[in-house]
Amino acid sequence: MGDHITFRIKGGLFLITLNDPLKLNSLSFEDFNYIASLLEQSERCAKCCFTVIQSTGTHFSAGGKIEAVTAGSQLGTGELIEEICAPNVYVANTFATHSKPLICCLNGPAVGLAASMVLLCDIVFAVNSSVYLSFPFSALGFVPELSSSVTLPWKLGQNASYEHLIFSTPIYFRELYESGILSKNFDIDSSEKDASKRFNEECNRVLKPFCGTPATLQDIKTILSSSQLQHHSWLIKAQADEVATTLPFWVNGEPFKRFRKLLSRKRSKL
Repeated sequence: MGDHITFRIKGGLFLITLNDPLKLNSLSFEDFNYIASLLEQSERCAKCCFTVIQSTGTHFSAGGKIEAVTAGSQLGTGELIEEICAPNVYVANTFATHSKPLICCLNGPAVGLAASMVLLCDIVFAVNSSVYLSFPFSALGFVPELSSSVTLPWKLGQNASYEHLIFSTPIYFRELYESGILSKNFDIDSSEKDASKRFNEECNRVLKPFCGTPATLQDIKTILSSSQLQHHSWLIKAQADEVATTLPFWVNGEPFKRFRKLLSRKRSKL
């Protein structure tokens, strides 16, 4: 994956960092697969208590790489299942079954699949009130993915989820905070030099005192997840339903048309 997604173990923290700020940390399908594989690596690390996903620059992630998506427009149905649908199921399953507390350090906006990934985390910290989540699936010609059809109503509420998913409207800080999706606001000025770096360090500092008892943390997560609708089996079923529903849209090519329009606008601006 080059150096735009890195990982390291620091104390009891397994740190996954999205590190492509010039491209707003946009991600290909292969990148999402790699993140999932890192979760599996953290799962095997006995000394790691928390799995932390953090980012650099001004955006957590602008979502899928437009060029990577449009490159799949010539794929047949079987290839679409292999290249798009199967990876989404793998990623959702890996997040849903991860036994360690998943922490997201939200240093800026998260869009599309990246926003769905944020919802799969257990605790989300915000750099400041400029953060937002955006799920523009309807605007791009397909349906929610990565179990967001379930995680968003669970965490935000049914009616609000209808509004944001149907109209592709962003969910801004106040709604995220009042709903409990955001656990803590660090209120770091984004114009500050190396703001995201300081934010990530502050998040890690909060977690470090709790890194001495990995088994306790995992048991707490197990009890909480099994006693709520957020049990992993529901998440996995949701992703399977999403894949079955969204595949015809990819086959008829509508999402590719809309991503190509985005790409043409991007090039015209450049």
